[in-house]
Amino acid sequence: LIAYNPSADVFARAQPILETRKVSGKKVLIIGIGSLGSACTESHTRCGVDNVVLIDPDRFEPANVGRHVCDLSDVGLYKTIAMRDRLKAINPGCTVTTSEVDVTRRVDLLDRILPTVDLVLVCTDTKSSRLLVNERCLLHGVTAVYGGAYERAFGGMVLRVVPGETPCYDC
Repeated sequence: LIAYNPSADVFARAQPILETRKVSGKKVLIIGIGSLGSACTESHTRCGVDNVVLIDPDRFEPANVGRHVCDLSDVGLYKTIAMRDRLKAINPGCTVTTSEVDVTRRVDLLDRILPTVDLVLVCTDTKSSRLLVNERCLLHGVTAVYGGAYERAFGGMVLRVVPGETPCYDC
């Protein structure tokens, strides 16, 4: 067994190419923990983000395994819980908060969380959820990055919205 210091050793190899100290302490909200959201969440954690909030109402199903970072051992769990466990396995010192809700039905939750985060990753698969998150992020002045794949993955999009500086998702 190798002894290690998680806070010092886990990101040691990434530090020369990624400024992991700059993202440490930042809080990121990820909405939609499907194939894209799970990959983004894991990547951010591997880059040093150590405080995340995960929102998704769905449970992990066998059909998710082919495109998700979680695996068959997570079937039946909420996607947020499965991802929390995965992130903790990568960085035991990270803080992960989960909500198993549909954001379109919990605007109050968004309004409570948004003022506390530095960035929002919107990885949902419905236009209504993206439009709602766009509206609330603009209201709270929080930068959001929207990502998604088109049907049957024939293409995709990534859009960064900085309130007051760039066009918004609805523009």
